[in-house]
Amino acid sequence: MITPIALGAVKRYVAKDDKENPTTWLLGSIDSIAKTKILSESISVNMDDLDNPKINANINPLEQDLLIVRMGLKGYENFSVPYKTEKLKIGTMEIDVLAEEILKAIPRNIISELSGVIWGENTVTEKERKN
Repeated sequence: MITPIALGAVKRYVAKDDKENPTTWLLGSIDSIAKTKILSESISVNMDDLDNPKINANINPLEQDLLIVRMGLKGYENFSVPYKTEKLKIGTMEIDVLAEEILKAIPRNIISELSGVIWGENTVTEKERKN
């Protein structure tokens, strides 16, 4: 059976090296349509030569991390910056994302770690499936 993405669910996460008085990050999942939009804006494929297609990066992986965190970070605890969102257009969709001014305050290594956790599938648990 295919397990659905847990849309609307929030996962509590503490960064690996945040041991003393840690920040808890509240991470949401990114739905399949939004993930597809991110991926389609990230690369383009030139198929003029079918034997040798060319793949071009439109967004580098580090910038992609920023977008993933903006879309998936739903809040936090024990981080001294007030949480705030703003509208962002991704393809034809306009969605609420983490405000860029907040993203600037999060250390780069934490953005990278959070991006990896958010990008992974947050699936519905067996208990949630039964409800």
